[in-house]
Amino acid sequence: MKRKVDRECRVFNKLWELKYFFAKDELKQKAYCLICHEHLSVMKEYNIRRHYETNHAPIYSKYTGKLREDKVESLKRTLQIQQGLIKKNFENNENVTRAGYEITKIISQHGKPFSDGMYIKNCIIEAVNCLCPLNSSLFDGISLSASSVSRRTEELGKKIYLQICEKTSNMLWYSLALDESVDISGTSQLLIFIRGVDENISITEELASVCSIHGTTTGKDIFDELEQTISDYNLEWEKLSCVTIDGAKNMAGSKKGLVGQITNKLEELHISNTLFIHCILHQHALCAKALNISCVLNPVIRIINFVRGSSLNHRQFKVLLDDFGSEYFDLPYYTAVRWLSCGNVLNRFYKLRSEIDIFLTSKNNYYPELSDLAWLSKLSFLVDVTTHMNELNLKLQGKENLICDFYRIIKAFRQKLMLFESQLGVRQFSHFSCFKSFCEANCNEIDITFQIGIIKELKHHFYISFLNLTKLKAI
Repeated sequence: MKRKVDRECRVFNKLWELKYFFAKDELKQKAYCLICHEHLSVMKEYNIRRHYETNHAPIYSKYTGKLREDKVESLKRTLQIQQGLIKKNFENNENVTRAGYEITKIISQHGKPFSDGMYIKNCIIEAVNCLCPLNSSLFDGISLSASSVSRRTEELGKKIYLQICEKTSNMLWYSLALDESVDISGTSQLLIFIRGVDENISITEELASVCSIHGTTTGKDIFDELEQTISDYNLEWEKLSCVTIDGAKNMAGSKKGLVGQITNKLEELHISNTLFIHCILHQHALCAKALNISCVLNPVIRIINFVRGSSLNHRQFKVLLDDFGSEYFDLPYYTAVRWLSCGNVLNRFYKLRSEIDIFLTSKNNYYPELSDLAWLSKLSFLVDVTTHMNELNLKLQGKENLICDFYRIIKAFRQKLMLFESQLGVRQFSHFSCFKSFCEANCNEIDITFQIGIIKELKHHFYISFLNLTKLKAI
């Protein structure tokens, strides 16, 4: 029930400023005494007059006419100055706190140690001392100690968690994607991503959970973590439409794997029509890895390891590239676990093949492959093939891609492989720029049996790996 004074809707009368030295506090919506700075909870003339006559009339009643007006204005200016200082200090404190959170956010996004906060603060202060030394005290107030950065990171994490919970509560359907791998400390890390859609067809895609698994990583262990995540976000199993996995046995197993565990859970709840998909990007990487290109890749790796395995060789090779004015300044290592590494390594090796041959000759280390036209033709062709594969990989990456987009991209690439095969049959190399240039430089006297075999093998792997994707299109 509202109080009587609230129902009366009393307003401040401007005449009270001159009569009783009172002003209205706009922030608190109360009458404010300009003399003793006291607030009156009720804006009623009787209360204001009683306060003035009791506390201030003996002294301030002598002010009359113009003198009284000047005194009121003076007190009001003093009040405005005081309020301005308080407001400015409040705003400065707010900005300093906001700056601390923004810097903490950047530190967290880039995965930097919390202790880097003090290093960043010292850099900021030195820059401020050079550019605007008068404001250095303001920047000194930014707290970026390791404990402060850690606490703020936790607060930001809780805020993000609450935001995701709010979004998931409105989802009509959602899908999950899981990936399990081992970090540098040997701890298994399970990543759980969620994508959902609400009634406004607004799509939410977020990293829902990062679970550290210190023991075994069986399908049951992974399912327990998944079930906990679903419980934390108050998600309903009935709204689960699809689960994407990385294809490992503990994930894809239909009995003891994660797929089997989820299937059993859904059967208990009498839920059907949930899809299970092997990660399309992961399948693409497996197709590339399944190609038998060891006859080209192994010599390339041996040569790169020779060049970079010795500090002296590596330095001398970089000097040679600089002396020749080469476009590139080094050879990258081949890393099998990086999807784009094979294509990048072969491409760089092919473009530096002349410099590499000169360097190896100077070291009395002879590799007959570098003067073998058949091997070089295979290398140039694989440069083009892996370039096409890397471009496809990059198309499949990114956020907010839908399964229909993946199907369209994969279908287009499979059609492209059929085109490649037919063109190679008539010695048409328009889609293989490196191989085409190599053939033109060697009068087209190149046997292309290997090249045709690579395309056929790649086409076969894409057909087998993405057979389930074709079935999903039918659904």
